[in-house]
Amino acid sequence: MTLSPGIQAAQRHGWRLIPVQGKAPTFKNWPTHPGMAPENASAWLAEGGNLGVLAGGNARLLIVDVDGILPPDIHLDDDTPQVNTARGRHYYYRVPDGVELKQANKVKLFGCLDVRHDGGMVVYPGSTHPNGTPYEWRMGYSPFDVDVADAPQFILGALQAKEPAPVQTGALQSPRTNDRTFSEAFTQAHFDAALRRVATAPEGARNDTLNRAAFSLAGFIPTGTLDAVSYTHLRAHETDSYL
Repeated sequence: MTLSPGIQAAQRHGWRLIPVQGKAPTFKNWPTHPGMAPENASAWLAEGGNLGVLAGGNARLLIVDVDGILPPDIHLDDDTPQVNTARGRHYYYRVPDGVELKQANKVKLFGCLDVRHDGGMVVYPGSTHPNGTPYEWRMGYSPFDVDVADAPQFILGALQAKEPAPVQTGALQSPRTNDRTFSEAFTQAHFDAALRRVATAPEGARNDTLNRAAFSLAGFIPTGTLDAVSYTHLRAHETDSYL
């Protein structure tokens, strides 16, 4: 049996494929499945079934699911395999050797990224979304066109931290103050994003952007991870912009 390029790519990289119907696995305990034989995966596709690819495992596969357009302050490495989906794109990355993640899967990381690693899965190319849209490799970004890149450091940093403590509805979702590793990574990501928003604000919108950034960051001061000096520095730029 001739294998499709997608299944050949999975075989080459050690990616584990499983049968899915629509977007759901067809059996329980799928996270620990060793993966289908390539011939069986091809036959399942030929019969009209979908395939899922398991993240994590020996391949250390990490997949970032983006629905829609990324905000301007989030930048993903484009030089890695990518899949066009019904609503956006999947980015295939690898967790570097020696890096251990405390959070294997995360929904709405930084408000816009769904991340899948050990225990996670996404639908694989060659499959069809329930609305009829095919999952296809982005032109020029299949595993035969580009190598699998290491996952972006800002994503790895966030996933190496512990899950933040639950907060009350409406309260700032700040990290636990006794978890300095997470607190600093969480706060630094927000601070960097605020600076990027200010730096790229269009003419006429800078004052409003500065004001929003300063007030959004003020809530991090009580956690001890954003010192008053950094906040005052940002506010000073806000004042200067009116001169």
